Amino acid sequence: FMGNEELAQRRAKKAQQVLRVNESEYMEIWVESTTDGKVRACISPDRNGLLRATEVMVKKLSRIVRELRPELPWFTQKRDGEMCIGWKRAMQVEPQKDKSCFLNWNNAMVESFKLKREEIEKGFQATNTQAEAVQRCR
Repeated sequence: FMGNEELAQRRAKKAQQVLRVNESEYMEIWVESTTDGKVRACISPDRNGLLRATEVMVKKLSRIVRELRPELPWFTQKRDGEMCIGWKRAMQVEPQKDKSCFLNWNNAMVESFKLKREEIEKGFQATNTQAEAVQRCR
């Protein structure tokens, strides 16, 4: 679309709304694939489920680490699920499709800043009691 950006955004939003069945559901659209026959095409303004889960999990982790160590210069990379100290990754949440979650650690940062790994893991486990429960950490 060549023209005003706001008009393009409005047209895209209208195209998505036409496919809306109800408040949280869109019509299913099937297209012919070159290799797999018919496949489902998703048209939605939402981010994919894994990205949403990553952002939710890192937000929970952020609250915990900022409460435990408020003096550190924490920075959150929501899209990547990373908690950084001064732009260096200290830990990362990695949600899985089976609703479990890995909590990955940068051991050098844990040692250097004397992070209490067990406390953070315990707090993180406690906040994830819904379907996205943390089942395992590494």
